[in-house]
This record gives sequence, C-alpha cells and structure tokens, in this order.
Amino acid sequence: MSVKKVDQPPEAIRENIRNGGLIRPGDRVAVVSVSQGERIFVVTEVDDDNIRGEGLEMPIDDVVALEKRSIDPVRTGLAIYSGYGVALFALLGAVYLGAALGAL
Repeated sequence: MSVKKVDQPPEAIRENIRNGGLIRPGDRVAVVSVSQGERIFVVTEVDDDNIRGEGLEMPIDDVVALEKRSIDPVRTGLAIYSGYGVALFALLGAVYLGAALGAL
C-alpha cells in the first residue's frame, strides 16, 4: 500500500477536491474532517459540496487533511514472492531435517 499525504492547507485541499484535481471516483482515500474524524474509503462521487463513497457522505467544507492510498504493484509483488520464498525455504528445511533424523 502506498500512501501519499496531501501537504496543502485545508482551504487548498477543499478547492482542489472541488475542481477535480485531487481526487476522483475510484480513488482510495483517508479523509480527516472536522465533523467525522478520519475515514478511509473508496470515492464513488465528488460534487461541489460532498465526497461520497461506501455509504459515507462527507462535506468538502469539513475536510482538513487528505491522504491518497493505492496498491503499489512492485511492493505487493515483492511481498508475495518473498512469502513464497520463505515457504519454500521452510519446506526444504523440513525435508532436510526429516532426512537427517531418518538417517539416525
């Protein structure tokens, strides 16, 4: 998971949300608002007044901070293949240990 914090003052964040330059439907975001605290969700709609997603409706005027979250394919791939490598190493170790104990 890649997290990009939007390093702008709240007024700029709000304006950039409204003009479509910051978030779009389909984006996974963590939004901090005055009234609802921090919410993490996938955006389904953005209009002049609200951000909507996953049963939430958050007024843009309440937004004070924003993070965009996305899956990083390189990191995800490395994590998956590292897990396979560890599992293979453990399996080979168990086979070797079993053979060594069987020889006794």
